[in-house]
Amino acid sequence: MNRLGNIDYLTDSLAIRRRKLQQRMHLHDHPLTEVVLVMSGRCKHLLDDDAFPVQAGDVFVISPGMRHGYADTEDLMIVNLMFDLDGLGVSRLDLDGLPGYHALFTFEPRLRRQSQFNARLHLSLKRLAEIDGMAAEIEREVLQPGPGSLFAAVGSLMRIIVALSREYSLQRHAESLGMLRLGDTLSHIEACFREPLAVAELAYVAHVSERTLYRVFQEVLGCPPLEYVLRLRLRRASELLRDTDWKLDEIADRVGFSDGGYLSRQFRKHYRIAPSAYRHAAQSFPPGLPGVWQ
Repeated sequence: MNRLGNIDYLTDSLAIRRRKLQQRMHLHDHPLTEVVLVMSGRCKHLLDDDAFPVQAGDVFVISPGMRHGYADTEDLMIVNLMFDLDGLGVSRLDLDGLPGYHALFTFEPRLRRQSQFNARLHLSLKRLAEIDGMAAEIEREVLQPGPGSLFAAVGSLMRIIVALSREYSLQRHAESLGMLRLGDTLSHIEACFREPLAVAELAYVAHVSERTLYRVFQEVLGCPPLEYVLRLRLRRASELLRDTDWKLDEIADRVGFSDGGYLSRQFRKHYRIAPSAYRHAAQSFPPGLPGVWQ
């Protein structure tokens, strides 16, 4: 265990903190994704120049680099769970097919100002206690680490992420439904990225105009919808280059490119490396090698 301030780290990519806040916490940020469980009390959640009311049962996500803090605390007890799935080497498997995951972890944090925090997840105290029990399993492994602690802690983390994502999928107020429809769009892309996709189709899934979808993708994901599809295809291609010996034409067919030549041109354009050179490097070095494939 590594303690920095009052944060307990099991690794650089997984940390947990449980505390009672009795005074203002000024704006700060973290390099990890942070899940905040509000166990009791109330406060104002600060986000740059905005402040939103928070109470027991609220659960929300802070994206890496997002400046946040707390003010007007009243008997506030929170649990902060901080992690980086890529840094932990955790495969998402079918997690990207769960709209609540995208809604809670991707869209709601970045669209919090527009929704005025009305799209946050709120749990019953009973359900909150169940999630806290999973967090306590991580806490025990962090505070008393030993062989197998990281494996056990990551298992509990994955259970929490799935549980919260499924809970968000059950939300029915208007703002949350908007986030879920956007989440549906990413899930649709994950399921159909090999097929031809049009912005009109994605906007229909999201129940928004094409112009709105373009703006939201640009704001939250940093690129237009079809660029996101292209990046996903290239990421899947990089995984197949790393993990298989398939020829480029076969990989192109598997990830939605017309042929291996087009895949190669796009790969070079975006990653500035030839697919063959990437494959050689990725298969010659252990996982975690710094580079464009991360």
